[in-house]
Amino acid sequence: MNPDDSQEFVNYLDNGACIGCQISNIGTYFPDLKDWAEEQGFPAEDSPEFTSRKLIDANHLTYTLQAPQGYILNGAAYQEHGEGGGVFRNQKVQMKASSKDAASAILHFFVSQNK
Repeated sequence: MNPDDSQEFVNYLDNGACIGCQISNIGTYFPDLKDWAEEQGFPAEDSPEFTSRKLIDANHLTYTLQAPQGYILNGAAYQEHGEGGGVFRNQKVQMKASSKDAASAILHFFVSQNK
Protein backbone atom coordinates (compact mmCIF):
# COMPACT_ATOMS: atom_id res chain seq x y z
CA MET A 1 0.00 0.00 0.00
CA ASN A 2 1.21 3.47 -0.81
CA PRO A 3 1.88 5.16 2.57
CA ASP A 4 0.86 8.50 1.07
CA ASP A 5 -2.37 7.25 -0.52
CA SER A 6 -4.16 4.26 1.02
CA GLN A 7 -6.24 3.88 -2.17
CA GLU A 8 -3.13 2.78 -4.10
CA PHE A 9 -1.99 -0.81 -3.60
CA VAL A 10 -0.58 -3.95 -5.14
CA ASN A 11 -2.11 -7.21 -3.90
CA TYR A 12 -0.60 -10.63 -4.66
CA LEU A 13 -2.25 -13.96 -3.85
CA ASP A 14 -0.84 -17.47 -4.20
CA ASN A 15 -3.12 -20.22 -2.89
CA GLY A 16 -0.12 -22.38 -2.06
CA ALA A 17 -1.05 -25.92 -1.01
CA CYS A 18 -4.75 -25.24 -0.37
CA ILE A 19 -6.22 -27.43 -3.12
CA GLY A 20 -9.80 -26.37 -2.40
CA CYS A 21 -8.81 -22.70 -2.57
CA GLN A 22 -6.94 -23.24 -5.85
CA ILE A 23 -9.78 -25.05 -7.57
CA SER A 24 -12.47 -22.67 -6.32
CA ASN A 25 -10.49 -19.60 -7.41
CA ILE A 26 -9.74 -21.14 -10.82
CA GLY A 27 -13.48 -21.63 -11.33
CA THR A 28 -14.23 -18.11 -10.11
CA TYR A 29 -11.76 -16.25 -12.33
CA PHE A 30 -11.69 -18.52 -15.41
CA PRO A 31 -15.30 -18.86 -16.61
CA ASP A 32 -14.53 -21.78 -18.94
CA LEU A 33 -13.32 -23.77 -15.91
CA LYS A 34 -16.29 -23.12 -13.64
CA ASP A 35 -17.84 -26.54 -14.42
CA TRP A 36 -14.48 -28.26 -13.91
CA ALA A 37 -14.19 -26.70 -10.43
CA GLU A 38 -17.68 -27.89 -9.53
CA GLU A 39 -16.86 -31.43 -10.75
CA GLN A 40 -13.83 -31.40 -8.40
CA GLY A 41 -16.13 -30.61 -5.48
CA PHE A 42 -14.97 -27.00 -5.01
CA PRO A 43 -17.46 -24.74 -6.78
CA ALA A 44 -16.57 -21.21 -7.79
CA GLU A 45 -17.07 -18.59 -5.11
CA ASP A 46 -19.00 -15.37 -5.53
CA SER A 47 -17.33 -13.69 -8.45
CA PRO A 48 -15.84 -10.22 -8.14
CA GLU A 49 -17.75 -7.65 -10.16
CA PHE A 50 -15.57 -7.73 -13.26
CA THR A 51 -16.04 -4.79 -15.61
CA SER A 52 -13.96 -6.71 -18.16
CA ARG A 53 -12.12 -10.01 -18.42
CA LYS A 54 -9.81 -11.10 -21.23
CA LEU A 55 -8.31 -14.54 -21.64
CA ILE A 56 -4.68 -14.22 -22.81
CA ASP A 57 -4.18 -17.97 -23.21
CA ALA A 58 -5.38 -21.11 -21.43
CA ASN A 59 -3.46 -20.20 -18.26
CA HIS A 60 -3.56 -16.38 -18.07
CA LEU A 61 -6.23 -13.73 -18.01
CA THR A 62 -6.43 -10.04 -17.29
CA TYR A 63 -9.36 -8.23 -15.76
CA THR A 64 -10.68 -4.89 -14.61
CA LEU A 65 -12.78 -4.23 -11.52
CA GLN A 66 -14.72 -1.16 -10.47
CA ALA A 67 -12.39 1.35 -8.76
CA PRO A 68 -12.98 4.54 -6.80
CA GLN A 69 -13.30 7.74 -8.83
CA GLY A 70 -9.93 8.75 -10.32
CA TYR A 71 -8.37 5.29 -9.88
CA ILE A 72 -8.02 2.12 -11.94
CA LEU A 73 -8.18 -1.42 -10.57
CA ASN A 74 -6.66 -3.99 -12.93
CA GLY A 75 -5.54 -7.53 -12.32
CA ALA A 76 -4.09 -10.67 -13.82
CA ALA A 77 -4.63 -14.29 -12.85
CA TYR A 78 -2.67 -17.46 -13.59
CA GLN A 79 -3.85 -21.04 -13.31
CA GLU A 80 -2.70 -24.58 -13.97
CA HIS A 81 -5.01 -27.46 -13.26
CA GLY A 82 -5.20 -31.20 -13.47
CA GLU A 83 -6.87 -34.14 -11.85
CA GLY A 84 -7.74 -33.05 -8.31
CA GLY A 85 -5.57 -29.94 -8.00
CA GLY A 86 -3.85 -26.99 -9.50
CA VAL A 87 -2.10 -23.67 -9.07
CA PHE A 88 -3.77 -20.29 -8.76
CA ARG A 89 -2.06 -16.93 -8.48
CA ASN A 90 -3.61 -13.51 -8.73
CA GLN A 91 -2.27 -9.98 -8.67
CA LYS A 92 -4.29 -6.79 -8.68
CA VAL A 93 -3.15 -3.20 -8.80
CA GLN A 94 -5.12 -0.11 -7.89
CA MET A 95 -3.51 3.21 -8.77
CA LYS A 96 -4.49 6.66 -9.82
CA ALA A 97 -5.73 6.64 -13.40
CA SER A 98 -2.75 8.79 -14.35
CA SER A 99 -0.47 5.88 -13.33
CA LYS A 100 -2.04 3.43 -15.78
CA ASP A 101 1.31 2.69 -17.46
CA ALA A 102 2.93 1.77 -14.14
CA ALA A 103 0.04 -0.54 -13.25
CA SER A 104 0.29 -2.17 -16.66
CA ALA A 105 4.05 -2.75 -16.23
CA ILE A 106 3.48 -4.42 -12.84
CA LEU A 107 0.87 -6.78 -14.31
CA HIS A 108 2.99 -7.57 -17.39
CA PHE A 109 5.81 -8.58 -15.03
CA PHE A 110 3.40 -10.85 -13.10
CA VAL A 111 2.29 -12.55 -16.33
CA SER A 112 5.89 -12.99 -17.52
CA GLN A 113 6.87 -14.68 -14.24
CA ASN A 114 3.99 -17.17 -14.30
CA LYS A 115 4.59 -19.46 -17.26
